[in-house]
Amino acid sequence: MNLNQMDGSLFFIDDLFIFQKKSQKKKIVYDRDLNIAIRRVFGNNIPEIIDPPLFGGEINHGLPLTKKGFWNVEIILKILGFDYSELRDCPILPSILTLLLHFATPSEAFGVALQIVRTGLKHSNWIYFPMGKKEFQIFSLVFLEVVQKLMPKLYQFINSLEDSSEWHSIWDELFTCFFIGHLPFTSLFRILDCFCFEGYKIFYRIALGVLKQLEKYLYACDSISAINGCIKRELSVSEGSRFESLLGAGFSIEIHRATINKMR
Repeated sequence: MNLNQMDGSLFFIDDLFIFQKKSQKKKIVYDRDLNIAIRRVFGNNIPEIIDPPLFGGEINHGLPLTKKGFWNVEIILKILGFDYSELRDCPILPSILTLLLHFATPSEAFGVALQIVRTGLKHSNWIYFPMGKKEFQIFSLVFLEVVQKLMPKLYQFINSLEDSSEWHSIWDELFTCFFIGHLPFTSLFRILDCFCFEGYKIFYRIALGVLKQLEKYLYACDSISAINGCIKRELSVSEGSRFESLLGAGFSIEIHRATINKMR
């Protein structure tokens, strides 16, 4: 993959996440240096085998990271668990770190993770993504309300199915794993690219985009399992121009944070 085609996320990481605002008086010196953080937490006894907290998520070892890359994912998670005892449920964090370490340095990925965690714990509103198990459940349920508001005909059809109460489960699955294992590898980086600019809204855009593209086919489904299967099949082949079409469909729909916050 040509990183020059990533529309700038590689270059905006510093601006969006790592550099502290000039107005801030305090700055943690190890924010940008993972090695200093490792020595701070482990001293000279740096472990080769790590049992990191996964915060309700998982590390997908099917991605093409090296053994050292996966070690960096685990050590960063371990440090975050050490520094933030209140961080118990954040299932998307391992997935974001795993993707970041395909092109960012370990210290850059560590800085991004720190900024996301600090911001998420500090603000009650969703900024990058929900923090906490309950908030992630609410995140999926709010998406269903967004579908009801923006695609009422489809929502009404899905709600008429006998097993409609189970429909939120697919969005729980897709959102918490950052679509890893469901979208082609290169498409994941386009989502990460957008995530760097607008946070959690990109998850809703991808989900709405695939629903918009599949809408006429979904009406032929007779169960939630059939609808979910249709969605997963479409995602699995969404790359290149096909994914850009899906992304375009998602961005053609107006999604306002103020509206989402009212639905929480």
